[in-house]
Amino acid sequence: MRRLAIAVFTFLSMLAGTTHANEVYPLEYWAAQTAVSNVRLSPDGSKLAMLVTPGLGVDPVIQIYNTNSLAEGPRRYNAASLKIENFTWISNDTIVVTFSGQVRERIRGFNQGTFRYTAATLDVEEGKFDRIGDNEGRIASSLPTEANKVILSVPDRRVTDYYLADIDRGTERLILKGNEDVFSINFDDLGNPRTANSVTLGGGPAIFQTLYRKPGERSWTVIHELSEESFEQFDVVGFYDDPRYVYVLAHNGADKVSLWKFDTEQKQFMDRVYSRTDGDVIGIRVHSNRAANPDELVAASYLTADGRRDFEFFDTESAASEGALLDQLEAVIPNAYYLRIISRSSDGNTLLAYNIGPKDTGSYYLVKNGQLQYISSGNPFVKSNNLSELEYVKYPSRHGDLTVPAWVTIPSVGKAPYPTIVLPHGGPFVQEVIDYDKWSQMLANQGYLVIQPQYRGSRGYGLSHYTAAFLPRGEGGGKMQDDKDDGALYLASQGLSDPNRLAMFGWSYGGYAAVTAASRPADQIYQCAIAGASVPDTRQQVNYYRDRLRGSSRVEQLRFWDDSYNPIENPSGVNIPLLLIHGTSDQRTPLRGVRDYMKALDQAGSTYKYVELPKADHFFGTIGYDNELKAYSAMLDFLANDCGIPTEQNPAN
Repeated sequence: MRRLAIAVFTFLSMLAGTTHANEVYPLEYWAAQTAVSNVRLSPDGSKLAMLVTPGLGVDPVIQIYNTNSLAEGPRRYNAASLKIENFTWISNDTIVVTFSGQVRERIRGFNQGTFRYTAATLDVEEGKFDRIGDNEGRIASSLPTEANKVILSVPDRRVTDYYLADIDRGTERLILKGNEDVFSINFDDLGNPRTANSVTLGGGPAIFQTLYRKPGERSWTVIHELSEESFEQFDVVGFYDDPRYVYVLAHNGADKVSLWKFDTEQKQFMDRVYSRTDGDVIGIRVHSNRAANPDELVAASYLTADGRRDFEFFDTESAASEGALLDQLEAVIPNAYYLRIISRSSDGNTLLAYNIGPKDTGSYYLVKNGQLQYISSGNPFVKSNNLSELEYVKYPSRHGDLTVPAWVTIPSVGKAPYPTIVLPHGGPFVQEVIDYDKWSQMLANQGYLVIQPQYRGSRGYGLSHYTAAFLPRGEGGGKMQDDKDDGALYLASQGLSDPNRLAMFGWSYGGYAAVTAASRPADQIYQCAIAGASVPDTRQQVNYYRDRLRGSSRVEQLRFWDDSYNPIENPSGVNIPLLLIHGTSDQRTPLRGVRDYMKALDQAGSTYKYVELPKADHFFGTIGYDNELKAYSAMLDFLANDCGIPTEQNPAN
């Protein structure tokens, strides 16, 4: 049975309720920050807390409801000068909150941003925040089996210390001292440090070591070593009841990543738990009731033939129960796509489900007393019947060496062949899995078809697909760029894309690809390019960290950036309209790069447009409502007028 709960985000819900299928949304809707997030149940399931953005361009507040009577309305909590980033319940009446604050406008160098973080407790009955100790810190483990305790990670110069904070006693106890030789420490659900990493240096290649502790042990044991020159993966992702064994995601000499059982005493692979021939195993799923089933893995995650995330559940009673529960929820939740249980009471009887997909911006549901109640969505402005369809395609590279997967967002307005935006992901050496993508949906709502190619260098499709971007040489501006162009041309061959109305838009590495597209010396297929947070000078970018690179990372980064096409060396080659967008506080691709590039363009007499985003960092979550709106407005105006590919929904002036 389903019944609707009270709307959490009232004025947004009212506005969103006035829309109709195929309606063109104002850009304010797309620029709106996530309306509802971090929805979590108290351990006993009696309270529901969430982060709610109460208006356009304002910081979120915490709202807490009684799950037995959502209609009573919430209690609200906010902070005067800091932004609430996230929180976690540590008892039925106490929350630990992480805050961020922008402490300066200028970065202090590459990867040294302008934000700082701190943690505090919130007594939900008294409505009072109390800072935890005197240290800046973030939550390292919420300890689901321990009430009123949390592990904090606290930076201390070049290391990170870990403290057990006991909220009832108001104490902080150092439980693990930072060590420059040990990093990436992970705790299990009981608060035991279980895994870490280290590096040994010698006369030859460095060795990356995976370190392990059984519960109760006080020293680390090396369980696996990889040469720094290896491109293989070895990650501990879960624990067996017998602490001798762990689950790992690893290549183990193969092209694809599999899920393995690993013996920490014999230091060897045991059983292959799950594997695929069409791609990597991309992750795992843990039991939804972490208090009753701490650290229990129940499934392995992979991509289906149509590009959806799916799970292979293990052959255990609890895993089968989890799978059956999700099947039941999928049968009643509208537009079920990527569905998971994100919070559950200790007794297992009350739970929160979250669904996201091409037809769902991210929706939350409460299950209590056998009833499913809709809570809210991440963007109540945008309705499911007005979102565009997502398709998964594969097309051959012109070079005949690989097949390129891609997600295609097809407009619900207009008709084929569509004007098309090629939208490459950043990174570039990351895995992109698309459920709901705001950029592509925004562009599709304006009548543009969007293709997001998983070009060579993308993770998730095996080592050969990944290393083809930089071995034997860097292919930025070469075969990697061809992979993107081939996607647009493939869609044109299928009658979906108009080859005379093509553009490229990207952010970070995707911005580099867009700048490259604007000045490729031959075979120009685009009418314009939009480059956000771009890398217009490859040498300058890699020089920020060149001296810190070793082994496979050095090969990956130097072969790629040093060998690849460098746009700043060809400023006169820009032969299509180019829009540059950059944040003034960008720590990953500092502003200096795009400013140097614009000077080179000016000297060469090349034309371009530039939009600067004040105080914006590299990562889109830090940009804020005003800057997002500014960027989207500039992009659509540029596409319609400078680029010359208007649509009925985005007409030229």
